[in-house]
Parts: sequence; C-alpha cells; structure tokens
Amino acid sequence: MQSLVHIAVGLLAITSTALGHGKPVSPNQAMFRQSHEAKMRRALETCGSTLMKRDVHDARLAKREAALTEHASALGLGESGALAVRDLINSGTNASCVLTPESEEGPYYANGSIIRHDSREDQPGIPILLDVQVTDVRTCEPIEGVMLDFWNANATGVYSDMEDEGTLGTWWLRGIRKTDEYGLAQHVSIFPGFYAGRAQHMHIKAHVNYTVHDNNSTISFGAVPHTGQLFFDQSTLTQINKVPPYTLDTNTFTTNVDDRVLTSQANSTRYDPFVEIRSMGYNLTGGVLGFINLAIDPTATPGDAGTMG
Repeated sequence: MQSLVHIAVGLLAITSTALGHGKPVSPNQAMFRQSHEAKMRRALETCGSTLMKRDVHDARLAKREAALTEHASALGLGESGALAVRDLINSGTNASCVLTPESEEGPYYANGSIIRHDSREDQPGIPILLDVQVTDVRTCEPIEGVMLDFWNANATGVYSDMEDEGTLGTWWLRGIRKTDEYGLAQHVSIFPGFYAGRAQHMHIKAHVNYTVHDNNSTISFGAVPHTGQLFFDQSTLTQINKVPPYTLDTNTFTTNVDDRVLTSQANSTRYDPFVEIRSMGYNLTGGVLGFINLAIDPTATPGDAGTMG
C-alpha cells in the first residue's frame, strides 16, 4: 500500500459531536498543530514576496481568465463574465492559508468522491468557481500533482452521503481536482449554506500520494485522512444569504466571530483561511469566483512538527 501524506488547513479546532465534527481534539493534537503552524508561519515568512508575486504571474492569470470566461459562458453570462475577468486581474493579491497535517477523520467526509471539474449536479444555489494555488512552504514553489478534495454543504446546510442527513448514496458537492504545473486547481461547486453552530465554510484535503483507479475517475488514499476548512468574509455572506435558495435555510445562523473552528486560531496577514470573492456577472446571483493560496509542507506527517527546519 502506498503511503499518504495528507495536509490540511490548520483550523480544525475543538468541536463537539453535536456539530457533526467528530471527537474533540486532544491536548496533544492541539499542541502539535500549534507547534507545526508556528514553524510553517516562520518558513512562509522566509519566502518574502515570492508567494505574492506568484499570484500575479502571467501564466496563472491567463489560466484563471480562461477558466472564468469558459464558466461564465456556460452559465450564459457572456460579456458580464468577461468584464469580471478584467476587474479581477486588476485586483490585489490575497495572503496564503497555511495547511497542516491532522490525525482525526474529517467532518462530513464521505467514503468516496469523483475526479471532476463540477460537483454541483442538481443542487440549486449560487455557483462558485474555486481557484486554488498550492505552494511548497519549503521551496516557495508551486506543487504539481496534488489531489485537492473539496466538499461542502448545500444551500440549506445539508451534506451528501451522510446517513444522519438522509443523503446516503449521493455525491453532490464533492469533487477532486489535481494541481497543474503552476500548482493550480479549479473546482465548481455552489456557495455553501449554513447549519447550527457553524459559519458558512468549505472543506478541503490535499492528497500527496495516491492511486488513481483504471476508470480515471476515482482514487484510493492512505489510512490517515486530514481535513481543513475555508471561510468567507462576513459582508459576502450577508449578501449571499439574502438570495434564494439561501433564504430557505431554517437553521440557526452563526457568524464568523461565533464560529469556534474559525476563532480558535489567531490569523496573521500571511496566515489567512478566507477565500477572496469576485462576482462573475453584474451581481452575485450570476456566480462568483473564489481564490486562495494554500501553503503546505508536503513532507509533513502528524506528529513531526519538531522536525521541520
């Protein structure tokens, strides 16, 4: 069996089983994560302006523009999508979200997923094209061939393939994408809804070693899964939640400042779990582009925080 290093966003804090996030994090796990994150932040600082420059690299911008234009065209946006592309290229850069290995199974992680660009299936909601760049914090270079595993709740806060949600056997809003030579991967989902006790968020895993099955659609991973979570600015959430079908969500709304997963970690300028959002049309209902940089140590495993230089 191939070994597997899973890298995950360092924001999986102590949560209760009532929130659907498994067992509480042990003190040893919390200490490991804090140690690893501190080392990752120091390593990230040594990259200087390199990571920021990567976000305006001509090749990346060209690919982002092409993907956005293609997606906007598929949604029937036409010229409005092209205008959004030009606006985006002139925008500033976002900081990197540090990812760190964990040793607990992730929240609402299903038994399988599919390599695919678009995981929406028949789920209603505002489309989001998530544009992710993965960078090796040791070399400050993009990493090719990382399998990024995405999943999120639907517009009313429900996950697919969960027995307690009554959705077993469905895989909507779950998909896997591989990073290219620029460390880029793009995935289409819908903007997530909310559920009791949690602010709106998306889940992500980064798989380094894996086996792609003969069907080229499914993958086998190792035995140590890890998870992370991406968040959104509160002003964006306020606008999203005024639009159907998000207005149909009857769950208790939780803001970012009240989300224990998000507030458990202090985030600096270069340690940022927030996805930057741009509309792909003249308003949010036409769809949004979300982009974020992820910084990982692809050699790290749970428990080895002390070995990183």
